[in-house]
Parts: sequence; structure tokens; C-alpha cells
Amino acid sequence: MRAAYRSALVAEDDGRIAEDYERAVELKPNDVTIRYYRAHWLMESGAYAAGLENFDKVIQIVPKHGEAHFGRAKCRYFLDDEASEAEDWEEEEPEVIEARNRLVLQDLERARELGHFDEDVAHLLYWVHRDLDGREAAAEILDRLLEELPTAMLYRTRASIRREANNAEGAAADDARADELYKAETAAAT
Repeated sequence: MRAAYRSALVAEDDGRIAEDYERAVELKPNDVTIRYYRAHWLMESGAYAAGLENFDKVIQIVPKHGEAHFGRAKCRYFLDDEASEAEDWEEEEPEVIEARNRLVLQDLERARELGHFDEDVAHLLYWVHRDLDGREAAAEILDRLLEELPTAMLYRTRASIRREANNAEGAAADDARADELYKAETAAAT
């Protein structure tokens, strides 16, 4: 797992990390740990198409891998961002984006079913619902998510939504709650 070690180093060369992962996959193509770490590194590097391919392989090997379902969802959601950097990029048709977002939603729900539910999953759930169902429906989803998982990040997201809707009082209350939670989260971490 030299590649995982290298990726933990801030100033390391991505080319060497990619080579390490490539070699590890050649040696053990069905090793879930190698595939998962490779997929995660690719996702974090913005190589969403390649990350998606590797998360697909992890899920093929271990269908009940909740973190892989989340990773696959995140890669799918950001595929258009990666593609937009190409010179010959053309914006996707709304039907294509909607179909992809429905697949993202399926993976996020599957991750939850498998016990992988954290603020990253909740945050992406909000954005996918916002893309699919509009702001008001997504705000209702966010309210339910906050009941289930009250975190500083989710309160900050709702505060932003309330500011957009000119609800300064609600935004201030959410910001205050986020500050309280952030203090508690950082105190618990130290």
C-alpha cells in the first residue's frame, strides 16, 4: 500500500502514486482494499470517471460496501465537472443529467441502507434532491436530514438556503447552532 502512504504525503508526485496503484491492481486485481483506496484517491484527485470505474469494481466484488456506494455516487455526481475541463466539452442534455442524478440518489440510499451515513452523504443527498426536485423540496429533505444528523456543516448549508430566501432570522439561528456544534465537534476531537 505504498500508494496510500504516498498519497498521505503532501508534496508527493501524483504520477508515482498512480504507478503504485496501477502495479498493485496488476498484482491483485480483485483486492477490495487496493481497489477502494485507488478509487478514493482518484475521486479526491478529480479523476471521477476513473474513480467511478474502480468503485464499480469494488461493488462488483463486495456489493454491500457502503463507502464504495457513496464514492460511486460522488464520482457520478461530479462527472460533468471533470468533462467540462476538456476542450471539446459540450453541455449534457437535461435528461442525461437527470438520469445520472437518479443513479446517484440510488447509490446514496444504498450507502445509507448499508450503514454508511455521515454529513458527506447527507450533504450530497441535499444537492442531488435540489438538482432533481428544486430548492423547496430539497430544503424539506435537509430539514429531515438535520433531525437525523445535526452537524455544523448541514446547519451552515441550511443557513445559506435561508439567506437566499431572505430569512435572516432563520439563517442567524442556524449559524449560531452551527457554531455551537463546531465548538463541540472540535472539543471532542482534541
